[in-house]
Amino acid sequence: MAHANEHDVDLATAYSVLLGILSPGASPVPAPQEQATIDTPAEAEFVPRARPATDYDVGFIPAVAEGHLTVRQAVERGDRVAFASRLTRRHGLSLDFAFLVADNRLRLGEALRDHAATGRSKSRDRERQTHVSRSKVWLGLLGAVLVATAALFTWIGSGSGPEAVEPSGPAVSRQASPWKDVELKTDELGRIVHVSASDPTALLRGFCRPDPSSPRCEPVEIRATVSGEPGLRWGVFSTTGKEYGLRAIEIRRGGAVRSWTAGDGSRPIEAVAAPESPPGTPTIPVSWGD
Repeated sequence: MAHANEHDVDLATAYSVLLGILSPGASPVPAPQEQATIDTPAEAEFVPRARPATDYDVGFIPAVAEGHLTVRQAVERGDRVAFASRLTRRHGLSLDFAFLVADNRLRLGEALRDHAATGRSKSRDRERQTHVSRSKVWLGLLGAVLVATAALFTWIGSGSGPEAVEPSGPAVSRQASPWKDVELKTDELGRIVHVSASDPTALLRGFCRPDPSSPRCEPVEIRATVSGEPGLRWGVFSTTGKEYGLRAIEIRRGGAVRSWTAGDGSRPIEAVAAPESPPGTPTIPVSWGD
């Protein structure tokens, strides 16, 4: 400290002289200077590169790059959207075809032809859809008319109800049936005009085999009708011979004792071709062993 005051040096220099590092009268070691710092932002700001300037609408860049348009053509066409809109107004093109013509990817004549073909195809599709819709409507109306007609004939054929008096006359006679609880009535030619039984399956067996020795048909099933009327069933049977195939007779709910009947008692029971039934129609199989 005394050396420092005597020679007017700082303490660091005085200690260096005392330790023999510096000789007396040496210049003091200059104090280290702080390095200048440059303030820089924490993150450099990203500056996007600007797109190269063009003399034509940027919408034409892909067409020019692919060689469909020259730069001069693109400049002459001006605004791409406005050019396509003019084509749409003047020639009735859709915007899709108008942009193809604007980019010179399609000639105007080709675009008009393709546009017309597309319009005809869409028109045919609309006509086809309209035709299918009308067909469905007509089929629905026809089905409703058929159901109403069947219901009307059912109501007319039922007479005054289950207690209606069965017609009788000299031409009708009773015939014994080999089946229990089945009653048959035939005309003078032996044709069955009326059958009654306790259930529809027994009635169908009695109709198919009035004579034990010679069955006239093979019972198949009892089937619900399309109209869904509770008191009406189809008795379906198969035949061999001139009327080969599935046939059917109408079986209705009758009187209290024998609750199912077929035929009006005055005319031979008419068999028709077995009608088609939709999937899921309730059926009861019938065979000779039931």
